[in-house]
Parts: sequence; C-alpha cells; structure tokens
Amino acid sequence: MPQQMEIDPRRFAELIIQSQPSHGNDPEKIVKEKLTLYLVAEMLAEKFNELEAQMLHGDPSSFDNLLMKIDKLKIFNLDRNIGE
Repeated sequence: MPQQMEIDPRRFAELIIQSQPSHGNDPEKIVKEKLTLYLVAEMLAEKFNELEAQMLHGDPSSFDNLLMKIDKLKIFNLDRNIGE
C-alpha cells in the first residue's frame, strides 16, 4: 500500500512567502500580498492533504476534479488532458 504524503500547511505557507520577493515600497500593500499568498498556500496544502488521503482510500476522481478547479482559476497553465 502506498504511503501517504502529507504537507505541513503552515510550514509550506511560510516557505512560499519567504521564497517570493516583495514588490513595491508600500508596507500595507506588501503585507496584503504576503498574507494573501500565505493563506492561499496554506489552503492548497490542506486541500492536497485531503485529496492525498482520498486517493489512498480509493477516490481517484478527486485529484482530477481539483485539477479542473485549479485550471478554472487560471493560476497555472495545465498542459495535460484531465481525465485521461
């Protein structure tokens, strides 16, 4: 049986915001950008953990559904055909 991979959402979000440079000189704008990035990264890590657990327990369609939702957000350009 495959071993479940789990991402620590808080640690992941911290690493993401540390890896991204700040843009501009307005402290409030910088904080808002970092907070948004942190919250999105944490949410995506939590979603990944949920889907990883579902896939290990027999629901492979959940991952394809997540990819379709991400593709609709137009954050990433997914070059693969979903559902194949």
